Amino acid sequence: MKNLYMMQTGIMYPNGTYLPYAAGAIAAFSLNDPVIAKEYLLKKIFCIREAPEAVVRVLEAPAVFAFSCYVWNTQLNKAVASLVKRTYPECVVVFGGHNIPENDPSFLRENPFVDIVIYGEGERPFKGVLEAVSGSCSLGSINGIAYRENGDVVITPPNTENDVSELPSPYAMGLFDQILADYPETHFSAILETNRGCPYQCAFCDWCEQKSKIRTFPEERIKEDVLWMARHEIEFCYCADANFGILQRDETIVDFLIRCKEEYGYSKKFRVNFAKRNNETVFNITEKLEASRLNKGATISFQSMTPETLKSIGRENMPISHFTELMERYRAAGIPTYTEIILGLPNESYDDFCRGIGRLLAAGQHTTLFIYNCEIIVNSLMATPGYAARYGIGTAETTLYVRHNASRSDPIEERSTSVVCTNKMNVDDWVRANLFSVLVQSCHSMGLLRFFALYCFSELGVAYDDFYKALQQFADTRRETFFGRTYADFKARFYGIVGGSGGWSCVVPEVGNVSWPYEEAFYIRLLLKKETFFEEMSDFLCRFSVAPDVFADILSYQKAVIKFPGRTEAEFFLSYDLAPYFSELLLGKKTALKKRSCRIVAEDESVPASLEAFARECIWFGRSVQKNLFADLKVVYGDA
Repeated sequence: MKNLYMMQTGIMYPNGTYLPYAAGAIAAFSLNDPVIAKEYLLKKIFCIREAPEAVVRVLEAPAVFAFSCYVWNTQLNKAVASLVKRTYPECVVVFGGHNIPENDPSFLRENPFVDIVIYGEGERPFKGVLEAVSGSCSLGSINGIAYRENGDVVITPPNTENDVSELPSPYAMGLFDQILADYPETHFSAILETNRGCPYQCAFCDWCEQKSKIRTFPEERIKEDVLWMARHEIEFCYCADANFGILQRDETIVDFLIRCKEEYGYSKKFRVNFAKRNNETVFNITEKLEASRLNKGATISFQSMTPETLKSIGRENMPISHFTELMERYRAAGIPTYTEIILGLPNESYDDFCRGIGRLLAAGQHTTLFIYNCEIIVNSLMATPGYAARYGIGTAETTLYVRHNASRSDPIEERSTSVVCTNKMNVDDWVRANLFSVLVQSCHSMGLLRFFALYCFSELGVAYDDFYKALQQFADTRRETFFGRTYADFKARFYGIVGGSGGWSCVVPEVGNVSWPYEEAFYIRLLLKKETFFEEMSDFLCRFSVAPDVFADILSYQKAVIKFPGRTEAEFFLSYDLAPYFSELLLGKKTALKKRSCRIVAEDESVPASLEAFARECIWFGRSVQKNLFADLKVVYGDA
């Protein structure tokens, strides 16, 4: 038998990673054929990141070694493949995955240790490669691949066979059982695939390039996969569909997930990419997931609020009025939501970007904004030279952006390509927009100044973007303060990205060896010096001409509702009835602020005592559900 090896390493989180689903799915299709199963032995799927020498050391006469490539593992794959080829020259090295440029002969020319490249969905082409290595067919007869012949690169016609209804499951075939046995201390997450394809044509994404028609897997196979995860105690399940909830049957799938959790206790969390048009099915799904505590939040993605930008990226958003209605509906049902925005898209200026964020806040998204920088994906429309030239897209290579991974030395650094300027946003404005993003996410979404901003918007007519622009100006002009120095440090980090020497996350030593996205790192650093921060903010906030007694009450309220490690309760006294006032504002309802003496008590016995545990539980895991803030405040009135 010929020995087959595969490699798909994922992002390494503290004590955990993902099972190699893509490699497993490709192997399952081939090994489900009895002829190939008789000819090949799948010796190992490597999924834990380790040195190339450690990988090659355990190989036994490899006949074929296949690598699944994405932005987080391509450089490691190249290093391992190069060493494999030097050690075993006869081994056929195969590369595929989203990070391989399609129909581009340069990849094979630049990487002589790679023999064959597979484009697009890999199940059928890879089976053909195994058959060709065994001598039962020629490489030229296989669609969707590239290979060398007589010194030239040959690219075959695209693979058009993309029916998924008969693709076997790697879970059901037991291809991951040995991985679980080999790494008993590792917490593995798993990927669930219920369909493939995306009907949209977003310029920043390559999903639509992977065949836009939605093709569904059989419900029976999906249920078997969910059951496998439950029985193997997989805590976190990520659904790889582009638009979960776009099909009515998706609600039935969620019902089965819930039943499995009730019976087995697993999976504990289920995260999806919800359908872009947030419909009734999506709402029903999120309501059920929330009730069963499987929910990771309902995504309401916009990517941009600028009409010209949406046209340039092939995107169409829901009207803001519909977004406001959805927010009210989700809040009434007690379902957390988060909104995603991309920074650095074409046709969007600094002012456009800030104004769009302000509109989202005004529409009711006060709790969870996730603002991501635009990255160039190899096979996206945005990556093409014509598109980049048309919209003045400038880029910089950075260290790979990975949220919350274990910071560790790794001689093989993975890289990604970030947009740092466009036709409407130069480099300086791009840095300013990123700093604005950090301020809004840390000070509003995570709550440090949210209640002052709410009051100023509601009572003084101060637009949210103007409020946080003013805070940005304050930080820029008060560099001698703690807040100004912290802001300046992050400003330097963004300029480091532009120069190609920086990255998108940093370690805060006081809270452990974890890489934090900048908005969370900024929040943590301010939290660690909370009293100094609020002293300095008093100087900033007084410019808004809030009445002194109201100002003092809001400041007391703002400081008291923020949790801190070991602080399980807070008690404070106010002259104004702020708790119901702010509760109504967060629900999109304006009520008159009443002057009424009251005592407010906040309690939460679950607040972790250590800084590290607090950061993990309340900021990393709990950010989207506001675990860093006290909720359910008890109000006792002085005249009660």
